[in-house]
Amino acid sequence: MQSALVNTKRIHKLSEAVVNRIAAGEIIQRPSNAIKELIENSLDARATSITITAKDGGLKLLHIQDNGHGIHKDDMPLVCERFATSKITQFDDLASVATYGFRGEALASISHVAHVTITTKTEESPCAWKANYSDGIMVPAKTGATADPKPTAGNVGTQIMIEDLFFNVPIRKKALKSSTDEYNKILDVVNRYAIHNSAVSFTCKKAGTNSADFRSNPGTTRDAIRQVFGPAVAKELVEISQSNPGLDVELHALVSNANYNMKKMAFLLFINHRLVESTNIKRAVDNMYSTYLPKNAHAFCYVSLEMKPQNVDVNVHPTKKEVMFLNEDLVIEFICDTIREKLAEVNDSRTFTPATITTSSLQLTPITNLAEPPKSSSKPSIAPSKKPYEHKLVRTDSRMQTLDSFIRVNPSFQTSHSANQGKAALPLSDSTLKSTVSENSMRHENQTSQEIIINTESAVAPADIALLSKEGTSAPQKELPTLQTEMPPADLVTPVLSRLIEPLKNTREFVDIQLSSILNLRSKIRSDAHSGLTDLFKNHTLVGAVDDQWMLMQYQTKLYIVDVEDITREFFYQIALHGFSNFGYTELKSDGINVQELIQLAAEEQISAEQTGTSDKQLMSPQDIAQQITALLIERRELLDEYFSVVLSEEGILHALPVLLKEYTPNLSKLPLFLLRLGTEVNWDEEQACFETFCQELGILYACEPPPDPSDGLKEGVSDTNDCSADSLPQLSYCASYNWTLEHVVFKAMKQWYLPSKEMAKRESIVQVVDLPDLYKVFERC
Repeated sequence: MQSALVNTKRIHKLSEAVVNRIAAGEIIQRPSNAIKELIENSLDARATSITITAKDGGLKLLHIQDNGHGIHKDDMPLVCERFATSKITQFDDLASVATYGFRGEALASISHVAHVTITTKTEESPCAWKANYSDGIMVPAKTGATADPKPTAGNVGTQIMIEDLFFNVPIRKKALKSSTDEYNKILDVVNRYAIHNSAVSFTCKKAGTNSADFRSNPGTTRDAIRQVFGPAVAKELVEISQSNPGLDVELHALVSNANYNMKKMAFLLFINHRLVESTNIKRAVDNMYSTYLPKNAHAFCYVSLEMKPQNVDVNVHPTKKEVMFLNEDLVIEFICDTIREKLAEVNDSRTFTPATITTSSLQLTPITNLAEPPKSSSKPSIAPSKKPYEHKLVRTDSRMQTLDSFIRVNPSFQTSHSANQGKAALPLSDSTLKSTVSENSMRHENQTSQEIIINTESAVAPADIALLSKEGTSAPQKELPTLQTEMPPADLVTPVLSRLIEPLKNTREFVDIQLSSILNLRSKIRSDAHSGLTDLFKNHTLVGAVDDQWMLMQYQTKLYIVDVEDITREFFYQIALHGFSNFGYTELKSDGINVQELIQLAAEEQISAEQTGTSDKQLMSPQDIAQQITALLIERRELLDEYFSVVLSEEGILHALPVLLKEYTPNLSKLPLFLLRLGTEVNWDEEQACFETFCQELGILYACEPPPDPSDGLKEGVSDTNDCSADSLPQLSYCASYNWTLEHVVFKAMKQWYLPSKEMAKRESIVQVVDLPDLYKVFERC
């Protein structure tokens, strides 16, 4: 009986599908293995920009896009076949292989456990080509269609989309960890390759999100380490470059000195630019550091070894994470001796952090000494129960009293309209305006509706809205009733110019900007950022407004006064760059605004101001200037719409402006000068200079500045209409709206996004008023 069972177990050859699926399981063990293979393919294609997108930890979707040389159309049927490669032609080529890939198994293995779509374009191809793959061969995208590559639009390079990874291997899929853990493994692979390939721009993000979890800019290896592991590691790194002719080995490394240690060793090893693991090298280096670091403390090491390809065997592991090389023991000894000698040179002195941390005594007068971010105060470790001194207490609770409660308000406003107290201080957007009008009409439904005359002398206001009723319809001009005992309608409180705009609309889809000019300008903002001022704005507490120009801010135990217009000019310039090509639209009401008329008005004002007291004649009349600039803007209206959401018709009618910050509307009285400066100050000849100067002009236009008083046409004999110290009820309502927008919209956004420049620290836009410990010293002398 047993012999009969034995005879039934005959040897047979496995089917091709089973063989391929088994091989795929060895090479692609998890999503991070797949992304590693795809990144290496992109680097082999000489890509300088690589973008990775993942969904559900890479199991639902893995997408990689590069700008490499692409794949020829005739080669696309072979892309996902096993052992089809462009790297080698015969076995002896393995001895001199200098690329990441060589077997031609990565894409083949992926196609056997997932659905693969490849879109590629070479420099010579007139269009991109797209094909779908399954089980190593091309398949039609739809039933009944052909499997041949289809022409499509695309950039030079390759896009590979992997969907439903391990859909036919349910056991492997269930054995994987959570999607978060798998995504973190993908991010770790991207970080390591970004450090070694510091000249390549890497981006990694989750599908459906606009912000990237990791984005690197071309730079040095130290810069990449700083971005991934933080500045604490980067500033303690020692650079090593050493060669050993006897072993034919070159060592390039960045290792931490004895002043830095971490709980778990960070060891990045690259051999011939290939990310590998070597337990022997890691253990030897860690043991070498044990003589320099405390017990259970470890170092950071980035090691790159370059050897002759003949001395390295890269074909020893399915995922190529391990390699074998000649004279391994001698190479390890060479690495440890070199690091040890370098540490002996730089570690003549050691730095120890004291156990007791006291309150930071950083002085910010002048501002330029904010070189390093201040340390937050903490309790002394010796006596944790001891209360801090009163002169070192910091008030940061937003629920505590602010200066707003001390602002004197018109008594009639408080007594007659207590139910509406606080509502006038809200930003009067269209939605708020409608609700205010409806409440007002319900409250006074038995009274005769009052028509309000609105001043339209501003060049921006169309003539057809000169008369507005509370419902927003045109009405015959009537004499204005007294406003001494009643609250003004919402139309009066709302600034005139803001009534010219519709609610913001954003029908655009997010555009991931890869223009080198914009990326360079964004990188310049980050590199020029002042670390001390950045921390100040990030952690400040807004105290209140001094007047239209100055605001008070508290930071730790210090009080500062800041120039609102100056800092918001730079802030909105940065917002314009970061939101490039992704702005919403603020549509202008009526039939738009005639650009030429506005430019001519601004030109006349500028010429009259320059010719005051002189008899010089201008080379061009205001009309000629307006026509020339208008023609320039009309010619570039597609660029203005696509990149900056400035909608301009062929007839020179302005229909929309960009939304830089939600719930914020700029002072549109600056619009004529803005349009004029687009022709005189923007460099339209060079791409980067054009974007930079245009965003600077947007920053000037959107810089916070009190809008014209809506009651200008109602108040005669008042010269300073922008003075928020005026006692009139309309003025107080308008100022409350402006100050509310500053506090709850602009400064709230600045906490998150503003990176003050080092140039800002040199100006007198941010000045320290007083320091609490110094104030106590004055009291003691009294």
